[in-house]
Amino acid sequence: MTITFETINTVENPILVDIREEYERVNCMIENTLFCPMGILMEEIKNFSENNNYILFCQSGNRSLNMVKLIKTKGHHNFYSLDGGANLLKEKGV
Repeated sequence: MTITFETINTVENPILVDIREEYERVNCMIENTLFCPMGILMEEIKNFSENNNYILFCQSGNRSLNMVKLIKTKGHHNFYSLDGGANLLKEKGV
């Protein structure tokens, strides 16, 4: 359900999804990610391909983990939460 920065490359067809709100992205914009705020994620999930694996991240990893748990109850099993979130990505220089 969670994935670490070191194991992202073990996921086939990974797409990073930033679920933070717009105001949170001002301080830390992560390039090459899909932006889908948590507030609309559940309605947008129908547009996500089953051929990809989606790695959700928020600021620290707590909200994304909760969203992944919810998404999995709806039958979608190709979603993961990035442990450490945007804080970790910024620390790693992504």
